[in-house]
Amino acid sequence: VPTTGVRFMAPGAMHHARWLSKVLYSLKVWMFRAQFKLTRQEEKGLRDVSVFACRVYLKAWLTAPLTACAPYNDFTLMNTLLEYKNVNPGISQASAEKLARHLWYLSEELVGLAFFDNQVPAATKRLMVQALQEDKGDKEPSKRVTVNLASFHEKRLESFVSKSSIALFERLGLSQTFLHVDPE
Repeated sequence: VPTTGVRFMAPGAMHHARWLSKVLYSLKVWMFRAQFKLTRQEEKGLRDVSVFACRVYLKAWLTAPLTACAPYNDFTLMNTLLEYKNVNPGISQASAEKLARHLWYLSEELVGLAFFDNQVPAATKRLMVQALQEDKGDKEPSKRVTVNLASFHEKRLESFVSKSSIALFERLGLSQTFLHVDPE
């Protein structure tokens, strides 16, 4: 039973905070590694975590709170993780497999949030509007996205959009008239 003044964090939020604290400690130890007695394995592990954090994770972590940016961020992050195989194949594969189980913002319904993201190019938004008119998609949009990691790099953001993506606007009671105006 919660007591007055005590706040509880959601398990996901706590997990992310712990992971970020590990990343920050890894970066600090890596920067001051000359002051420590590290084994080769420890030094390699710290380097791997630090490089991954700087090249991939921190940008994704800092932009995560922006809901409208979530579909494009997840799409971009997955592509970045798959490209990271050129740096570290093990980390690339493990992190891509993990993220592939959490791509709900690329579901047919939630991908519609990308219409409100300023980072999504106008050309992509035009293709998303076209995809809304195509006769693909289920009557009830799937909430879980299944992706093939081997062919993910061939996909574009608009390939997740279908006629079922309109459900987002209907559920939120949003007018769809903006879809008839050029995104520029």
